[in-house]
Amino acid sequence: MANSKCPYCFRNIISSVWHKDPILLPDGSKYKWANTEETILSIETDIEQRIYKGIYQIGYQEVKEIQDVLKDLEESNLPIGERTQFSPLNNSGYFQITGFHIKEMRDSVEKLLTQFGLDKISYFNTDESGLSITRPEGDKIEWTDPITEATDLKNFQVKWIHIEDLRHNIQSFWLED
Repeated sequence: MANSKCPYCFRNIISSVWHKDPILLPDGSKYKWANTEETILSIETDIEQRIYKGIYQIGYQEVKEIQDVLKDLEESNLPIGERTQFSPLNNSGYFQITGFHIKEMRDSVEKLLTQFGLDKISYFNTDESGLSITRPEGDKIEWTDPITEATDLKNFQVKWIHIEDLRHNIQSFWLED
């Protein structure tokens, strides 16, 4: 499994810094968590066991990790006045991510892309090594479910793919600093 990549953000699974990578989905995954801390993946050989039985709830840890990476990148690369003021995360019980969190993180990524002279097409279609990602449906050019001014951010239904969009290729910026 040394060369395994996340099927959503195309990051190397073994060297990933994300707490849960990849996010295991209701329609199944060939990987399972090999330890109780959910930090090591192994291949699930029993096809019947690949189906996730339940609903995945995006947790505090997944959002906090992305915010922390973006804060570090902004501190290293953006003037103080241009840095994102992330909404606080409630970790005192039931955590609820909202469209506000997703929009703030997307805006931060876009600021960083502009600072590095990159665009969303390169962000979504280049892996950690700088190699082009070939997708059956063609290049990805926009966020999944773009948030517009007309969108009520409190009612924006956050899905696993919104988190995966934010994880994509972020670390390669850090390594280029």
